[in-house]
Amino acid sequence: MDQTHQDIAEFNSNFFFKEFTFSDNDFYPEPGVSCEFGDHTVWIDDLLIIIQVKLRDIQPIVEPEREAKWLSKKVLGIAKDQIKDNIRQLRTHGTITITNNRRHAFELRPSQIKNLIKIVLYGNQYLNPLVQPKLYVSAEAGFIHVMPLNDYVGICNTLVTPYEIAEYLLFRENIIARWSAPFKLPSEVALVGQYLHDEPNAKPEESFAEYVHTLKQDRDSYDILSLLETIHGNIAYHDGTDRERDYYQVLVEFAKLHRLDLKRIKEMLRRIYEAVREDRFEKPIRVVIPHTECGFVFMNIQKEDSEHRKKYLMNTTIAAKYDDRLTRQVGVLFHSEGVDYAYANFPWRWNVVIETQLKANFPFRKKRKNVVEDRYSFEDE
Repeated sequence: MDQTHQDIAEFNSNFFFKEFTFSDNDFYPEPGVSCEFGDHTVWIDDLLIIIQVKLRDIQPIVEPEREAKWLSKKVLGIAKDQIKDNIRQLRTHGTITITNNRRHAFELRPSQIKNLIKIVLYGNQYLNPLVQPKLYVSAEAGFIHVMPLNDYVGICNTLVTPYEIAEYLLFRENIIARWSAPFKLPSEVALVGQYLHDEPNAKPEESFAEYVHTLKQDRDSYDILSLLETIHGNIAYHDGTDRERDYYQVLVEFAKLHRLDLKRIKEMLRRIYEAVREDRFEKPIRVVIPHTECGFVFMNIQKEDSEHRKKYLMNTTIAAKYDDRLTRQVGVLFHSEGVDYAYANFPWRWNVVIETQLKANFPFRKKRKNVVEDRYSFEDE
């Protein structure tokens, strides 16, 4: 892997986590036969992003005819054919084993994917912006995003969370499919601005770029990366059997959140952090994420009770799941020595024991009413 591809792999890992990014995508459909599934792949639950990258040596002299030929042959030709091959491989083989950037191998199946996003990235800073392609539509592969590498970097740096990056790419597909040729599309920055301002039905215009330039990026209000980095190896409860990878499902649930979800969770964590510092008990705090239908419950335990923390974490996680009638529940327990996690994923069923215990001693804080809030805010508002 050359330096640019290494940089892209590291870049994707920072935004989509190493657990969900795949850069060593050789697989073997049959003995002695090696194939590659995308230059880079992002796979989060039912979302799959296949990325092909085409690079060219930087040239000091602009030659429009050569640039156009390179775009046509390498970007709109070879790269889109590779995307088509990737999709064909997935359909043909049914199961493809790929290894993520944590060196864990997983079996990818078509039935697992609901949202498939295809991207061709190209790197050449001398290309005329007026002739840079934004898409390719294939009869076999469907809509393929086409963009310069620096535009992709800008998208990720602006939107930050995996959920929002993926949501923008789906938004971009719908906008471009509706307004492409013979209509002249504006810059990528303008399309991102149109997404930020939530204008899915508006005609794309360069003026939307202003929303990117004036976006308030208060990342500290929703950045919980330091918490997520503690998940590995700290799962106390899971209904699966793969102990080494149990934490993946917890990380998946966090990866599906947008910044307002994360902001609300961070506000809850501040209360729990304070209780741990003061070694006092705080009633568990809950939130249910409507668009994922997953619940999160955050709790702490005092030093004198820390030997019972795993049991308390399990019981509280199951109680929260039951009370909210959910299928999936994440539990996070803070204590003087660190953080423990629990994950439960099974259908809700009426349980007389839990029902009785909740009526006798309801353990949770009163839920806060959901406040309608714009996801993004801007300097001129």
